[in-house]
Amino acid sequence: FERTREVEWWGRSVYKSVEAHRDVDEEAASVRGEHRYPTHSLIVYLDVEEGLRAPTCLWVPTDITNGNNYDDDEHNNDEDDNGPWSAFVAVPAVQGRLLVLSGELLHAVPCPVLQWLGNDPLSDDHVVKDHRHHHGTPSSAGAMRRVMVLNLWDDYAPEDEEW
Repeated sequence: FERTREVEWWGRSVYKSVEAHRDVDEEAASVRGEHRYPTHSLIVYLDVEEGLRAPTCLWVPTDITNGNNYDDDEHNNDEDDNGPWSAFVAVPAVQGRLLVLSGELLHAVPCPVLQWLGNDPLSDDHVVKDHRHHHGTPSSAGAMRRVMVLNLWDDYAPEDEEW
């Protein structure tokens, strides 16, 4: 963290699906074909509705422990994020939790939690009917999941997007 010169940040207040992606400097990628990632991403779970797990899912490359940041064409094909992965990690949203990850990691938020298992992974007989407990059931979309994301850049953060 000592090398951090700039911080890019944003937040979200509700639980909704976020497709698998890497945080990247969009302008550098589209204009210059350059893959620039933050050195680290921090996700702060500020407030989470009781009983909601709403995980952040991470795909961890096989040799990330060897210091490979995948800043090369072989591993940076955004159209083919199939590996080489050694682990898939689901980190439940818990109020007060701070998740720190390497800035180039592929990550996502499934909503509902089981959305990747098919069209209807749970029959109506198995769906939680008590709406006070949100374990990824269809009723959990829009539940409170207040997070702040901080991307740390060791040189400069991407320009602010126009709103």
